[in-house]
Amino acid sequence: MKSRPVDVVEDGKYYINLLTSIHGDKPFEIRFVPNSNHRGFGSTSILRYGDYIYRAKLIKGEGVDKKAQWCRFNAEEFGRAIIDEFMNVSDYGVGCNVLFTVNSPNFDIMNTCVTSDEHIKDGGSINAQFIDIDAPKQIRKDKESLRQFKKQVAQSIKSFSVQPSGVIETKNGYHVYWFVSDGKPELFRHVQMQLVQELGGDKNCINESRLLRLPYFMHVKDPKEPFPVTIKVWQPEVSYSQKYLKDNLSELTDETLEKLIKKSESSQQTNMSSTRKDAVLELVFERINPVGGNEDKIITQCCMPDHNDKKPSAWIDKNYMFYHCQGCGTHLPLEELARELNWHDVLDEINRYDIDLDQELNKVKSNARSVKELIKDVSEQEQQQIENIAESVIGDFKNAYNQNINDRHVQYIFDIVTLLVKASEQEKPTLIPLEMGGGKSTIIKVFLQQMLRDSNDYGAVVVVDRIEDAKKLAEEINDYFGSDQHALALYGFDEDDCLDNLYENAKNNSCPVFATNFKYKCNHIQRCRYFQQGEIQKQYPVLIVTKKRISLDFGKIGKYKFFGEHDEKQRKLLLFDEKPSIVSIRELNHKQFDRYNDLIQSKMEKSETPEALKEFNKAVEYVESHFYDAEKRELFEAIDKDFYFSDAFQTEFRKQFPDYTREIFEYPNTLQNIIRNGGHKDVTSKGVKLITNVYQDYADISGFKTFIFDGTADMDLEYNHDKYRLINFEPIRTYEGLEINICDTISASRTSLSDSDKVKAFCDDVITICEQHPTSKVYIPTFMSNEDEIADYLKDYIQRGQVLLAHYGATKGTNKFKECDIVAICGILHKNENHYIAKAKAIYEQCGELLDDIDCTKYDNVRRFNDNRIEAVKLLDMLAEYSQEIKRSNQRNNAENVAGKVYVFHNDKLLLEQIGLKFPNCTISEWYPQNMIETAIVTKGNNPKQMAFIDYINECEKHEIWFDEIREYLDMPTKGFSKLINNDTIQDFIKSKGYVEIKDGKRKKLVKS
Repeated sequence: MKSRPVDVVEDGKYYINLLTSIHGDKPFEIRFVPNSNHRGFGSTSILRYGDYIYRAKLIKGEGVDKKAQWCRFNAEEFGRAIIDEFMNVSDYGVGCNVLFTVNSPNFDIMNTCVTSDEHIKDGGSINAQFIDIDAPKQIRKDKESLRQFKKQVAQSIKSFSVQPSGVIETKNGYHVYWFVSDGKPELFRHVQMQLVQELGGDKNCINESRLLRLPYFMHVKDPKEPFPVTIKVWQPEVSYSQKYLKDNLSELTDETLEKLIKKSESSQQTNMSSTRKDAVLELVFERINPVGGNEDKIITQCCMPDHNDKKPSAWIDKNYMFYHCQGCGTHLPLEELARELNWHDVLDEINRYDIDLDQELNKVKSNARSVKELIKDVSEQEQQQIENIAESVIGDFKNAYNQNINDRHVQYIFDIVTLLVKASEQEKPTLIPLEMGGGKSTIIKVFLQQMLRDSNDYGAVVVVDRIEDAKKLAEEINDYFGSDQHALALYGFDEDDCLDNLYENAKNNSCPVFATNFKYKCNHIQRCRYFQQGEIQKQYPVLIVTKKRISLDFGKIGKYKFFGEHDEKQRKLLLFDEKPSIVSIRELNHKQFDRYNDLIQSKMEKSETPEALKEFNKAVEYVESHFYDAEKRELFEAIDKDFYFSDAFQTEFRKQFPDYTREIFEYPNTLQNIIRNGGHKDVTSKGVKLITNVYQDYADISGFKTFIFDGTADMDLEYNHDKYRLINFEPIRTYEGLEINICDTISASRTSLSDSDKVKAFCDDVITICEQHPTSKVYIPTFMSNEDEIADYLKDYIQRGQVLLAHYGATKGTNKFKECDIVAICGILHKNENHYIAKAKAIYEQCGELLDDIDCTKYDNVRRFNDNRIEAVKLLDMLAEYSQEIKRSNQRNNAENVAGKVYVFHNDKLLLEQIGLKFPNCTISEWYPQNMIETAIVTKGNNPKQMAFIDYINECEKHEIWFDEIREYLDMPTKGFSKLINNDTIQDFIKSKGYVEIKDGKRKKLVKS
């Protein structure tokens, strides 16, 4: 065949004839991939199904579009589609790589146009066996060596014992095809490996969805030397059975099998612990007929139902957990074998993740002590003081929340006040796990008011979350005394109270005095709160700061200790009203690195301290190399554990960049921590990212008696608990009235909720909940990105006050949801994998433990860390966040057992099994949100049989429906119907409609429960 000028219709006919000679009427994918050096758009795939072509684009960093019908499959429209897409993806006139699937995917289970191995193995079609023979990389640039290599390969193909159906020449070698009739997926890889063993070729090119080059397009991996891909042999009439190929090719050697399995297979089974492998193999032993083996293999008779094995001819690789039969050619990971043969116990064991959260929690709680154990002696005067303060707290609490208070809650208030009054006797910082709704704000406020009233020398530093909280507490303390001289809220620049803005009509969003190294002449410095507060704070016994400021000043907190005209008084108490920033995660990408460096260097070049610039440039040089030569996520070690930026540098830097609210303010600390602590790097579509951590151990602060109110401290691994005193506070009450309804088959990830159809389906399920509970109020916490869409869809329910909506991060410190008796959670509280790696690294290094494996593996469709210490950090972090969201509802009432419901969905069964951790005696129930389940089926792949099943059940109003009746309606064979009806998503749909499966003799039916 010869290449021809572009003619849309003729080219359309040509490629239809070529592709249908392989696929017949079955689907195929053509993928247009830009040159690897091109940094613009990603690839595009088109997919043939019946009379139509579907299309989906891959945008780098964003993912793949859903498949959408594009044009008809005829010569003119298909020809135009190929040329248009080639031009769209082509890189500056060089062209693009055009590839196609040799085997046919199952269109019905595809969400996009991108074919995977599963799309072919699960209902697709094996059309050919093939190999990709390429010259070794070391000779590709030598034209004569390459020519000789291709000549030898061509001769080998020509003289090969089994005549190929097609031979296509590529730039560095050949693609060789043997068309097959009635090909089976279970035999495909065995034959692929035999071909590789005999003729050589790419050892990775043995999977079902492998893409090969489409003839008569250019090979453009090297745009300087494009090469036309041409057909040398094409005889579709030459076709074989897979059995013929298997029997006429050399039997696979153990060496070949081991090399190819190791090269081509990577699954969670390879990453299993030896204990779990043994557990899986023990279950497999019960299913097979083992006859021998060694420490690496089990030899057995084949267990495939269609193979009457008498040799035996099968074996299981214990290291790679793989099954291979030399007789019938079945070649499958044990997980796929178990799925094929319905070995449910084996599947459950393979997908079981080794982690014991109870063990981790028990380690923490083993450090907990009761107040009676810690406080032995209380004087009469102290007891009277404790009673006065505690009674005032209880009175204020009842008035503020208009609710009673139970005996355990009363005792906890007395215990906390006792600890605070006896603070001078405490040697370690104290963790107080008082749950939300326990009245910590009231306790802190009343305690400070009373202590200030009783002593003119009393002082304390209070750390709160937000500036608003600091202002409020200062105002409440000062109002109590009718004076503004008792408490000061210390916070940074605020443009609303800048006197320069107020009186001179300036537009400052940061202090111009600091920003110009004191060159700006401000007329209001002497009265400026921000400028003078460093000295003013010494006039106040109670200083209230945000946890961000205390984190920035960590290591210099001692400057807040003294107050009075001559610093003669001490603030001895350091009181956190919530968990401080112990582990801070810092991320730095190459773009930020370059931008910050340019900005800082340009500023410091003009400064009067050249040593500061030299010091900064040294740090930049240390870090820069980490942005290169990274291929995957990996740990990196500290460069210089003794490195610190000098005080002189810090002073100069803060002159140039005084606003601590801006990201660049923390940049030197990020560089310093990368150099001192190391971290890990991740490779994304946008480049390399460095991630490091800062661990601030508040147990190391000297000169203060430190108390931390943290409702989840008893499940938080960030604290080095050996250095703290954890107070043993059980939940104030039990939760018999709380029902947590979980759906563990639908993802609640941020990515999945970018699908508007899914969000609308969630809203429809919320509407169902509202209609079922018309007198209830529903609180919905969600991602900020979904808030507006949900608000618009549920606007009628929001306007009448039945639904209250907020995004994560905007719900802290508010009581506005306390009347809600239902919580419907939309979105998983998962930060990101890099966050949990860095956090775990910080935590375990404090204990002298190092991380090694930071990769993840899928278990039951959920990514989990291979190192279960990181997974424990992740799960406990998420569970703590969930418990906080639930407690924002009417469950914050700790006085009595309050009825309430929670609805939560995510496909992480392990997480949802533990969601009641902070709610003893609550009820966990299954939830089947009908609208989300139906949407999941519709958007997952437009499977016509599944859709027909849904339509039939939705339209059927019968109390009971026989399986035979449904199967006949769907026109399905018994085996196919059995697979359909046992699909997990279909099972959820059935339950969402209120049906249960009943066996009546040998027949089955669905019956309304």
